[in-house]
Amino acid sequence: MTQTPRSVAIIEVAPRDGLQNEKVMVSTEDKISLVERSFAAGFRHVEAVSFANPKRVPQMADAEAVMAGLSPRYADRNLIGLALNARGAERAVAAKCSQINYVVVASETFANRNQNASVADLVDGTRDVAAIARAAGVPMSISLATAFGCPFDGEVPVERVMGIVEALLKSDPFDIGFADTIGCAVPPQVTDMLARARALSTSVKWRCHFHDTRNTGVANAIAAVEAGVDFLDASTGGVGGCPFAPAATGNVATEDLVYVFNRMGIETGLDIDTLLDTSRWLSGVLGKPLPSALGRAGVFPAFTLEDLRAAHALVQTAMPPTPAFAWPLLAARFGCEVVVKHENHTPTGAFKVRGGLVYIDRLRRERPEVRGIVSATRGNHGQSLAFAARRAGLPVVIVVPHGNSVEKNAAMRAFGAELVEHGRDFDEARARAVEIAGERGYEFAASFQRDLVMGVGTYALELFTAHPDLDVVYVPIGLGSGICGVITARDLLGLTTEVVAVVAENAPAYALSLAAGRVVETNDAASFADGMAVRIPNAEAFAMIARGAARCVTVGEDAIAEAMRIYWTDTHNAAEGAGAAALAALAREAAGLKGRKAGVILSGQNVDLAVMGEVLAGRTPVAA
Repeated sequence: MTQTPRSVAIIEVAPRDGLQNEKVMVSTEDKISLVERSFAAGFRHVEAVSFANPKRVPQMADAEAVMAGLSPRYADRNLIGLALNARGAERAVAAKCSQINYVVVASETFANRNQNASVADLVDGTRDVAAIARAAGVPMSISLATAFGCPFDGEVPVERVMGIVEALLKSDPFDIGFADTIGCAVPPQVTDMLARARALSTSVKWRCHFHDTRNTGVANAIAAVEAGVDFLDASTGGVGGCPFAPAATGNVATEDLVYVFNRMGIETGLDIDTLLDTSRWLSGVLGKPLPSALGRAGVFPAFTLEDLRAAHALVQTAMPPTPAFAWPLLAARFGCEVVVKHENHTPTGAFKVRGGLVYIDRLRRERPEVRGIVSATRGNHGQSLAFAARRAGLPVVIVVPHGNSVEKNAAMRAFGAELVEHGRDFDEARARAVEIAGERGYEFAASFQRDLVMGVGTYALELFTAHPDLDVVYVPIGLGSGICGVITARDLLGLTTEVVAVVAENAPAYALSLAAGRVVETNDAASFADGMAVRIPNAEAFAMIARGAARCVTVGEDAIAEAMRIYWTDTHNAAEGAGAAALAALAREAAGLKGRKAGVILSGQNVDLAVMGEVLAGRTPVAA
C-alpha cells in the first residue's frame, strides 16, 4: 500500500456507461447537456459515447451526433469514445474523439456474449485499434472487463488477468483499466491487483472501474487510491450497468466518491454541488430516483455558516428581513412566550422566495447557457421561482395540479410565469414538469435542493440571531426545505433549540416515514393546507429531518383552521393552512410549554378569499 495521495483523477462515464443500459431513450440534446454539465463540474476527462452496433446498444446509436455537438467546443478537454473493434475505432477517430477506449474481456463466456469473440481474439484486436489510434495521433486506453469476476464463469484468477495484461502492454496503451463489471470485488483484491500491475509496468497508467452492485464500490475506490491508481471511472448519480451482464447494477456514483475524498483531504478538482445538480437533473431526464447515496442523504455539512450568511446578503438585495414578533395575546392564550417568524411578509407572501433567489443567482452565474426553467408547485415555490427568474430575465414554466388555488395561480402569472395545469396533485404535476423540461430543453427546478434549503435557511438565521434563547420552534413540512433550513441554521449556530416537525393529518407521508425510519409514500394527500399536501417524501429531506428534528406533531384539518382564526384574532395576520400548522402544533403541546419560549413559523399567507371566508366563518374547508 502506498501513502494516500493528495489528489486523484476521476473520469466521468455517465454519458456512455451510465446511459447505455437505460430503457428510457435519452435525446441527443440531453446527452450533450450531460457532458456539458460534467465539464462544468470540473471534469477534464469524460467518456462521452460508444461506437457499438446500434442494434445491440440502441442508446448509443447517435454517437456521431453527440460528438458533433461537442468536439468543436471542447478542444481543451478529453472526449473519450469507447470502441469494441477496429470499425468502432475508425468511427471514433472520424467523430474527433480525443481518446479511444478499447474493451478486452478477461473471461471467455462473457467475451463471447458481449463481443462475439474469444479473449484471444480481443487481445489480438488491440493491435489494430492501437494502429488506428497512433495514425490519428490519439491515445488508446484499454478496459479489461470482468477483471474481478464473471457472471457466467465465476471467479477469474488474478494470474489469468495478469497474463492478459502482459499481452496488452505490447500495444503500448496510455492506460489499462480493471473493470469490476458485476460489482463483486472487495478491497484486498483491488490492492493485490494493482500491486501486481504496477510490478509489470511503471510507465503505463492504471485505472479502475467499479460497480456498486454489492455496496463495495466506494470501499474499492478508496483501496485503489491508496494503492496508487492513476484514474478512477465513476458515473454521476450512480447510473449504469451492462446490458450483457445479468444483475449488473449501477456504477459507483461520482458524487459519493467526491464526498468521501473531500472528507479524506484528497483533491478531485470537482464541484460537489454541481455534481448533485446534475444528478437531480438526470433523475428528471430518466424519470426515476438514482442510486447515489449522497443524492439521498446530502452533503455534510449541507453548507457552512459563511455560505448561509452570503445567501442572506443576497436575499437582502431583494427584500428586508421579516419580523419575528412575540405577540402578547398568543402568550396569554397558550401560557408561554410565542415568537412568530412572519414569512408572510415577503414579496411573494411566503418563505419560498428566499430559496428561489439563491437558486436562480447560482444558476445564472455558473450556467448562463440555461434557456429557461420549469417546475411543479402548489403555489409558493412557483411564485418564488417566477419572482427570482423575472429579476434574472429567465423564462419560467410552472406546472400546477387541476383545482389549484386560483389566487396562487394568478400570482404566479403576475410574476411572469407561464402556467400549465396538469394532474390531480403535486406529484402528478411534477411528472409533467419533468416532461416539459425535456421537450423544451429547460432546466427542471426541483422543489428540494441545496440552494433552496440554504435560501430559506436565511429566515432561520434571522430568527435565531434575534432570539437565540428559543427553547423550541415548530416548523411545517411540505417537501421539507423549510425545516431542513431551520435544522441546519440551528446546528451551524451551535444552538440547542428543539426543532419540531409539523405534518397535516390528511397528508401524513412524512409522519409515517419518520415513524417507520424509511420513506413511506401515501396514495393521497387531501389536506386543504395545500402547501403540505405531499404524497411522496423527498429522501434527502427525510434523512435531514430524521437526524435533526426532536419529534413530529400531526395536526388535523380542524386544528389548522382554528390556528388560522387565532392568527387573525390575536395578531391580525392572514395565514394559509400550511402557514398556520405550526401554531396548531404549538396549541396541541401548550400544556408542556409553560414558562418556555417557543417559536412558530408563519410560512405563508397565500390563501384564497373563499377559503379564508370559510375559516373566518368558523368552518373547516375541504381539500379540492
